[in-house]
Amino acid sequence: MSPFWFDSWVSFSEVLIGVLGHSLWQATFIGLCVWIALRVLPAKNSRIRYGVAMTGMVSVVLFAFVTWSVVDFSRSAPTGDRNI
Repeated sequence: MSPFWFDSWVSFSEVLIGVLGHSLWQATFIGLCVWIALRVLPAKNSRIRYGVAMTGMVSVVLFAFVTWSVVDFSRSAPTGDRNI
């Protein structure tokens, strides 16, 4: 018999691994978009370049939280047939 916290810990670990896995490709995609934008923008527009870079960094964090909520929601969604 497993301890009462074991099942919730396993579920938390699965969600965390899924979020970290998705965050890798999301951060890569955002980084690529920011890199392209910074290559296109001239160096004279430092405020715009700074804004693009900051938006990219904040987006990585926000995308991770959004992914966490989607993955966590899909884990708690009921599966199977419902008898009505």
